[in-house]
Amino acid sequence: MKLDSTILTNYLDNKATLEEQKQVLAYLSTEEGQHDMALHLDQDIEAFTDRMAETWLDHDVPTKRMKRRFLNHISPVRSWKVALRVAATVIPFLLLSSALFFLSDRLGVFAPPDYVSLTVPCGEQIHLVLQDGTLVHMNSSSRIRYPKKMGLFAREIELSGEAYFTVAKDKERPFVIDLNGVKVRVTGTEFNVKAYPDESYVQVMLYKGSLLLENQTNRTYPLRPGECADYDRTHGECHISRAVDAASIIGWQSRSLNFYRTPFRDILKTLERQYDVTFRLTAPELLDVRFTLSTSKVQVADILQDLEMVSSIHFTAADDSGKAFVVSPKQK
Repeated sequence: MKLDSTILTNYLDNKATLEEQKQVLAYLSTEEGQHDMALHLDQDIEAFTDRMAETWLDHDVPTKRMKRRFLNHISPVRSWKVALRVAATVIPFLLLSSALFFLSDRLGVFAPPDYVSLTVPCGEQIHLVLQDGTLVHMNSSSRIRYPKKMGLFAREIELSGEAYFTVAKDKERPFVIDLNGVKVRVTGTEFNVKAYPDESYVQVMLYKGSLLLENQTNRTYPLRPGECADYDRTHGECHISRAVDAASIIGWQSRSLNFYRTPFRDILKTLERQYDVTFRLTAPELLDVRFTLSTSKVQVADILQDLEMVSSIHFTAADDSGKAFVVSPKQK
């Protein structure tokens, strides 16, 4: 960022407002800011010439030799003026820093972040409110890691799994979600993220606002409302398209399931997460068969029955727990 030179001048002249002082503090924490401050000091030093030093004499000097002696005597004074100029810069900076660190001790702004990790087990969902007011609805078999208190300049969390975010608006502090290398950056918006570690694709669906999906090489992909990004972790490719049925993507929040030409392997993964069940296949070739199904059934047994009706697959209970099933082709 580039700071308005007027604000920096006000700061050096001790005329800056509290808000301007905060801007200078943030600016001086950057390499560009430190370089800019050095230039200002250099300009002040160069501007203080011998001609200006002569004005410090309150009477005429009779000879050139005596005049030089006076000027040589004033030179150390000039150095002290420069030193005072530096002190005028450093001391307010230190005072401001001390004040901010005092506040940080109360607010936890600069303190080492205290992180919380939360895992949602299979078959469960939770609602979470973060310290900045962001709402998170987490799906089954998902994990989130977040600071108890958000940072001064950014709000950064980690997610593994699926969640729907309603991010509190804060233009000065972007909200960043780390999806194991791939990142989502927003300032205030609503979107769904699906990034399970055992799946090669990351899916981000934007409903309101705007966001950027950023890959490991810092390439960004902007999304507009109604667009869905499918990012391939393996090949580093991203495909953005308009969602055919956006509501179906967040159907998991109401426990409804929507599959459109979805490979059977992905359907089984979803069922295992949502209902905490396991499957054993007798015919692995079934995993690549695609199915289309939409259901709001609550019991997993009813969902499996719906799957049987639209396919040539049969489910059999493996035991009396109701949590394990054998999958096999229907007998002709």
